[in-house]
Amino acid sequence: MSKYSFLLWLCLSGWLWASPLQAKVIERSEKEPEWVSKGEAGLNRQRSNDSYYFKIIRSFGADLSVLQKEKMVALANFIGQYNQIGGEARTDIRETTSNGSLDSYNEFAVSFVNQTRTDVFYARLIDEYWEYVSYPNGTQGYAYYVLFAVSRRASAPSFDDCYFTTNYGMKGFARSLVPGWGQMYKGSMGKGLAILGGEVACVAGIIVCENQRASYVKKMHEQPKYAQVYNTKADNWANGRNVCIGAAAALYVYNLIDAIVAKGAKRIVVKPGRASVSLLPAVVDDGLGIGLAIRF
Repeated sequence: MSKYSFLLWLCLSGWLWASPLQAKVIERSEKEPEWVSKGEAGLNRQRSNDSYYFKIIRSFGADLSVLQKEKMVALANFIGQYNQIGGEARTDIRETTSNGSLDSYNEFAVSFVNQTRTDVFYARLIDEYWEYVSYPNGTQGYAYYVLFAVSRRASAPSFDDCYFTTNYGMKGFARSLVPGWGQMYKGSMGKGLAILGGEVACVAGIIVCENQRASYVKKMHEQPKYAQVYNTKADNWANGRNVCIGAAAALYVYNLIDAIVAKGAKRIVVKPGRASVSLLPAVVDDGLGIGLAIRF
């Protein structure tokens, strides 16, 4: 194996090492959002109050339209189990507008009616995402994710406002000081692992080439009659070392620039809600009614 073939094999090995083994995604609605890959824990830490929580409802099936239609059934089942409430669940939809017409949300009231009482929980639809997945066992279908904000108690919550962004600012750049970490933080796991694997391969190439160069330099002094041959080989390995150094430096610079300018996975920023007026179902003495909720 020539030294250049060896270096190519080394870089390829680093790339293969960095390639994640996972189920094949055939199609997706968009680039995977941050809340899908990282879960709702980070969003729950951003809340300004404890009257609600974020919850991801996951489902899998062959028909995407069915999954989309049944998302409220899945949410009602979760709320009932989470709060240990029985009875028939009914869903009512209201659209809430904040600041006139700047932000609008689909809000839902999930009512549990039984012989003794009626409990009404409120939910706000934040985001949806789906992907068509093929698993190693041959199973194929739609993985469907819905992010809700759900009231913690059977009373009107104080939902925070949410907005979407693909910018990560200096947080991505700071993490990119470790090659690939900035990309992984922004949701580009494959790219981040490839950069990290490439840097590892380049560093390994530098070490191997330098060791070979030093070995031939030593032989050149130990066996002067072959000095010309060993000197040529030492120069060749020095060239290989310099190529690896240049590749490592170029990849590292690319890693820093990419962490700043490349868009990351869509993420959600939670901020305290602004003034809003909404009509929501409410429990009254004679049953269910409509309540006016004003938030400042």
